[in-house]
Amino acid sequence: MLGETESTDNPAKAATAIKAYSLALVIFCHTLTEDECRRLSDLARSRARPPKILGLCSPKSGERAGVVDCSLSSGYGPAKLMETAAAMLEGRPSGV
Repeated sequence: MLGETESTDNPAKAATAIKAYSLALVIFCHTLTEDECRRLSDLARSRARPPKILGLCSPKSGERAGVVDCSLSSGYGPAKLMETAAAMLEGRPSGV
């Protein structure tokens, strides 16, 4: 059960959602710039109960080390994304 979800392709709207909702997990798309990723990560981590952050990465975006809790190559399919997200929410290693 995922519960409530919010989705946007706009970094400004993502910042608004991070501020407005108590999110357990935030997934950063590989299309975010390094600066956008860092700003959204800092905002999420400033919350009283910060969410886990999963970063999708590509050769162009890099690994996002130090910005996300876990990275996943954008080449993996939706099943691996769901498996990794579930593992993060349950607090166990994802094996990625």
